[in-house]
Formats: sequence, C-alpha cells, structure tokens
Amino acid sequence: MVLSSLADDAAVRAVYLGPDGVTNGISSPTFAVDTSTERSGFKLPRI
Repeated sequence: MVLSSLADDAAVRAVYLGPDGVTNGISSPTFAVDTSTERSGFKLPRI
C-alpha cells in the first residue's frame, strides 16, 4: 500500500510518475491512496 498527501500536481507527478517514482518500484498487487491537494483533475494511471 502507498499512502501520500502531497502539496500540488507537480509533486504528485514526480512522486508517482518520475524516474524514481512509485510506479517504477511497486509490485502487484499494490494500491495507492492519495489525499493530495492537487486541483487539475490529474488522475494516476492504472498499472
């Protein structure tokens, strides 16, 4: 399980989708709970 609460869209993208991000280091089955304050409607992809 991954639980995050980040400040903005850029932080969410970096933590989840960056080169050292969560999506590059997790194994299945894993789920993420994100309580960030981002507002752009950005959605994490299903992996």
